[in-house]
Amino acid sequence: MRVRSRVLTTLRALLIGAVFLAPYSTWAHARIAPFAFPSATALLALLLGSRGPRTTVSRLGLAAGPRTWIAALAVALLVHAGAHATIGTVSRLRAADLQMVDLGTGGLASFVFQTLNEEVLLGFLPLAALARRWPRRPLAIATALAAAFAGLHVALYRFGGLQTPLAPVTVVTLFAVGALRNALILRCGHIALAWALHAGFNLALFRTAWQSRATGAWLNEAERFDVVLGAPWLAAATACAALAAFAELHRHARRRDAAPAGVCDRAAAGVTDSPGSPG
Repeated sequence: MRVRSRVLTTLRALLIGAVFLAPYSTWAHARIAPFAFPSATALLALLLGSRGPRTTVSRLGLAAGPRTWIAALAVALLVHAGAHATIGTVSRLRAADLQMVDLGTGGLASFVFQTLNEEVLLGFLPLAALARRWPRRPLAIATALAAAFAGLHVALYRFGGLQTPLAPVTVVTLFAVGALRNALILRCGHIALAWALHAGFNLALFRTAWQSRATGAWLNEAERFDVVLGAPWLAAATACAALAAFAELHRHARRRDAAPAGVCDRAAAGVTDSPGSPG
């Protein structure tokens, strides 16, 4: 029975991984394939292997409570507005060599599912697994997975369809973004706030297109990442936010006898937050 369980778990993990990665193989220009079907399939695969909806919600990092999710939606809208303004600032600073075109938010609904996928499959699940294994090392866990997060982007753009290496400052920003995301998930015990930041920023980034004034060529995905995330002042601001999140995680972990903020308990026992609880 134990061997059978391990085989089924491995097959389920491979299925989820294949479903998650499939849309990236059809990456075209600035848009990714719709994530509605892959998201539903991945969540269904986890649900079939769980002990019920309540446990599954907790295992996926979705146990945030209705009021918390409503607050997360509000945060996503605020982040989108702030990120859109920030990208506008970048556009003005780069106006001599680049022209930005605002495409609007039409057709970007797939990014809601894309960011949900990534926060669950690249965020909560590995964080929860590592937190169960090393419950007293939340900062080390957050740092290690932040490096993996940045490395995944480097590999995707350098060796994927775009064949474009990312600039070093962009990689630093991605590392800081990953560290911030990981600290928020470990501190809260769910993905609501991390998803709000991710979705809000992606909607702002992918509603724009950039054109070189010198050559007339449109920038690809990696090049646009370099334009926005490669701005040194944005890298510094993101790093400061990540350090603040790490400080709060460390404070909370010490107060809770160095245990990551509820991820182990929620993931293992299927405990959900009370409505509106931040974790």
